Amino acid sequence: MTESNEILFGIASHFALEGAVTGIEPYGDGHINTTYLVTTDGPRYILQQMNTSIFPDTVNLMRNVELVTSTLKAQGKETLDIVPTTSGATWAEIDGGAWRVYKFIEHTVSYNLVPNPDVFREAGSAFGDFQNFLSEFDASQLTETIAHFHDTPHRFEDFKAALAADKLGRAAACQPEIDFYLSHADQYAVVMDGLRDGSIPLRVNHNDTKLNNILMDATTGKARAIIDLDTIMPGFTHMQVAQPITFGHHMLAYVEMFGRDAERMADCRKRVNRLPLGAAALAGTTFPVDRFYTAQLLGFDDVCHNSLDAVSDRDFAIEFTAAASLVMVHLSRLSEELILWMSPRVGFIDIADRFCTGSSIMPQKKNPDVPELVRGKSGRVTGHLLALLMLMKSQPLAYNKDNQEDKEPLFDTVDTLIDTLRIYADMMRGVTVKPEAMRAAVLQGFATATDLADYLVKKGVPFRDSHEVVARAVRHAEVQGVDIADLSLDVLRQFSALIDDDVYAVLTPEGSLAQRNHIGGTAPVQVRAQIARHRARLQG
Repeated sequence: MTESNEILFGIASHFALEGAVTGIEPYGDGHINTTYLVTTDGPRYILQQMNTSIFPDTVNLMRNVELVTSTLKAQGKETLDIVPTTSGATWAEIDGGAWRVYKFIEHTVSYNLVPNPDVFREAGSAFGDFQNFLSEFDASQLTETIAHFHDTPHRFEDFKAALAADKLGRAAACQPEIDFYLSHADQYAVVMDGLRDGSIPLRVNHNDTKLNNILMDATTGKARAIIDLDTIMPGFTHMQVAQPITFGHHMLAYVEMFGRDAERMADCRKRVNRLPLGAAALAGTTFPVDRFYTAQLLGFDDVCHNSLDAVSDRDFAIEFTAAASLVMVHLSRLSEELILWMSPRVGFIDIADRFCTGSSIMPQKKNPDVPELVRGKSGRVTGHLLALLMLMKSQPLAYNKDNQEDKEPLFDTVDTLIDTLRIYADMMRGVTVKPEAMRAAVLQGFATATDLADYLVKKGVPFRDSHEVVARAVRHAEVQGVDIADLSLDVLRQFSALIDDDVYAVLTPEGSLAQRNHIGGTAPVQVRAQIARHRARLQG
C-alpha cells in the first residue's frame, strides 16, 4: 500500500461505512472537489475532499446539502445519501482537510459530452425537475457559502473582467451570447432589488448544470429520479415466468395493498372511536353526565349508545387486529419475495448489510434477517386475531372475567405493527435492484409468448388457433435453445404466414411492456402515472 493510499484508508475509517475497505482510487474528472471511489466488501462509496478555497464555510455548506437532500428524499426522489462519520457528523475535518462521503449510486453512467439527443433531453428534464421538486422549499434557510453568489451586478463585473482577459481565447467562438449579456447590463441590479423586496422569489437552482452532473440509468439511459423505475423483471404465475413487467409495476401492487390497508384503518376508526364512559357496570349511571360533551373533550367521534354493548363487546379490538393482520400479511408476502429475490439462485436484489447477518458457521452467507423476522411477526399478529375471536365467541352479556385476556393481544398487536412498519420503511431504502439479473430471468421463460398470440389475434387469427401457433413456435425455440425473439422471420413464418417483420417489436421485453399502455398496465409511462397519482394522494 502506498503512503497516499494509507492516508486515504485512514480518512475513510472516520466514516460509518458498511463493510471493510478494500480499495480507494481517484474517480471522475471534477474540477472543484477531489473525488475518490471507495470499494468495500459491501457497498461502494464516494469520498470527497471539499475545496475549502471555493467553499470556505464548510459547516453551512453541508447544512445546505443536508436540507436539500432531506427535502428531495421526502418527495421520494433518488438523490445522494450522506454517510455520517462514526460520531454522527455529516463531514469530518482531518489533517486540515474537509472530507465527506456519499453512497455510490450503482447502475448509473454519466457523460462529459452529449452522445445523442436523448441524453441531452434527459439531462435538461432532470435539471428542470430538480428545480420543480424544490419549488416550495424555503430557500431563505440556506446559507450563501460563496461570497457575492447572489450579487448579480458583482457577478456581471467578474464576467466583464474575465471577458477582457480571455486567457483561453474562447470569446470569439461565442460572441453572440456575449453580446446578449452585455446588452442587458442595465437589468442586473433589478434582480437584486427584486430579491430584497420579495417581488422576485428566492428559489433553489442547480448552479452547475454540467452534463456529467446527471446520473443516467445504465440500462435505460434515463435520468435517475426513481430507482429502477423501468427495470424489466419477470412476472410470475404458479412461480413460473409468465410475462414481462417492470419492477416499478411490481412494487405498485404493494402500494395498492397498503393503500387499502390505510383505508381499512381509517374506516375502522369510524366505528371503534366511541366513548364507553357512562355505561358504568352495565346499566348506565345515575349521575347527570353529558356523555356527548365528554366524548368531545376526549377526542371521541361518538358515544356507545347501549351500556350493555359498551361493557361487553370487544369487536373494536377484533376489528383493529383484523386490519392490522392484513397489513402484516401484505408485509409478509413482500418479505417472502425479498427473501427469494435476494437468494443467489435468483439474485434480483441486495439488501443493505445493516438489515442482514452472516451465518454463525458459514461466513460467506448474508441472511435477510429483517424480512424473515417480519414474516414470523405476521404469524404472531394473526394469532392475536384468532385469540380475540375465540375470547368473544361464547360470552353471554354482559361483562365476564374472560375479557381480561383482551389487553395483551391488542397492545402487542399495536407495538408489533408500529415497530414493523418503521423498520420496513427504513429497510426498503436499503434495497438495491439488479436489473441485469431480472432481465436475464425474463428471457428464460418465453415471457413474450403471449404477445405473439396477441399479435396474431390482431391479424385476424382466432385466439385458439394463435395459441396453437405459439405453442409450436415455443417448442421449436426450446429445442434450438433460444428465445422466440431469436427465431428468424423465415422460421416464424413456418408457423403462420401472417407473421411479418413487425413482430419483433412485440417479442422483446421492452416491446411487450409498451403494448400494455393502459391504466393498471405495466408500460413504463403508466407506472410513472400511477406513481404520480399515489404521490398526489399522499401529499393531499
